[in-house]
Amino acid sequence: MVFSASTASPEVQRAVADRDAKSLVILLQASAIGARQSVASGIAILADAPPDQSTDPMREAFAAAGAFPPLVAMLTDGTTEERAAAAEALWKLSRNAAVKAAIAAAGGIEPLVTLVRNGDAQGKANAAAALGNLACSNDANKAAIRSAGGIEPLVTLVRDGDAQGKASAAYVLGSLADGDDANKEAIVAAGGIEPLVTLVRNGDAQGKADAAGALGILADGNDANKAAIRSAGGIEPLVALVRDGDAEGYPDAAYMLGNLADGDDANKEAIAAAGAIEPLVALVRDGDAKGKADAARALGILADGNDANNEAIRSAGGIEPLAALVRDGDAEGKADAARALGILGIDSLGD
Repeated sequence: MVFSASTASPEVQRAVADRDAKSLVILLQASAIGARQSVASGIAILADAPPDQSTDPMREAFAAAGAFPPLVAMLTDGTTEERAAAAEALWKLSRNAAVKAAIAAAGGIEPLVTLVRNGDAQGKANAAAALGNLACSNDANKAAIRSAGGIEPLVTLVRDGDAQGKASAAYVLGSLADGDDANKEAIVAAGGIEPLVTLVRNGDAQGKADAAGALGILADGNDANKAAIRSAGGIEPLVALVRDGDAEGYPDAAYMLGNLADGDDANKEAIAAAGAIEPLVALVRDGDAKGKADAARALGILADGNDANNEAIRSAGGIEPLAALVRDGDAEGKADAARALGILGIDSLGD
C-alpha cells in the first residue's frame, strides 16, 4: 500500500487521521489527474478491515459518500500509479454483497479486467485481487468477468506475473470456477491448469495455497479436469504441499487431493504412489482444525474401494489419529474422521 504522509496533502493526512470517508471522497473528486494516488491509498487504508468483517463501518461510509464512481474513473483515466491505487481501494472495499453490486453497477469490472491485462505489476495484482472479491459468491459478477474477457489475462497473470499477481490471479480463478461450470470450461480452455500446477510447485506460500484451492475447485465433480491435472504433473506438488506447506497451504492441498481421488481410481493410485498417505495421516494428527478435517476426508476417499490404500493407511498409523479426531475434533473433523473410519472398517466408537 503506497501512502506517505510526506507526499500526501495536509487535507488528505487529516482525513485519514480522522477516519473521515466523506472528506476523502470529496478530495478524490476535486483532485486533478496525477494528484489522486494518495487519496485513493488513504481510502484503501481506512477500508482495510479484516476480510471476514464484511460489515465494517468504514466501507459503508465510503459507499454512502459515493466513492465508487470516482475510483472506477481512475482505473481508466489515471496515471499508472493512480490506477494501481484505485484498484487497491476497490479491492479493500469489495468485501460485502452490497458493495460488490455497487462497484459492478458503477462499471468497475471492465476497467479492472483491462488493468489485469495492461497494467504494471502492482496494478495487475491489485486489480486481480479486486476481481477476486467481486467474484466471490456473486454469480452475476462471475458471468460479467467472463463476458469482459477476464479469464485469459488472469491465466496469463498466473503464468507470468510477480508473486503477488500470481497468487491474486489464482484466487480469482478459483472464485470464478466455484459453482460455475461455464467458467470452469473457460479457464481450462484458456490453458489455466498447467500454470496453476506450476504455481503449486514453484510459487511462494500464498501462491501455492491459492493455486491448490483453484485446482481443487476445477477438479470438483469434473472427471476431465481431474485427468488433466494428473497429466500436468499436479499430484506430486500437491503431496509436497501437504507435507511442507503452511497452515493455509496444506489444508487446500489435502482437500484438492480428496477431490482428485473422488471416483477416480487412477488418481487414487497416483496419489498413493506419490507418497501422500503418510503426510495426510500426520496432518490428521498434528494439523489445525481445517487441516485435520480435510486430511481425514482425503484419507476416506483414498481408502474407498481400494484395499491397498486401506492397508497403507493402517500401516501409516492412521487409525489412532482418526479415532482421536472423532473424539476431540470440531463438527466437520468428527464427521470426516468417522466416515473415513467406516470406510476402513473401524467402528469409530471402538474397534
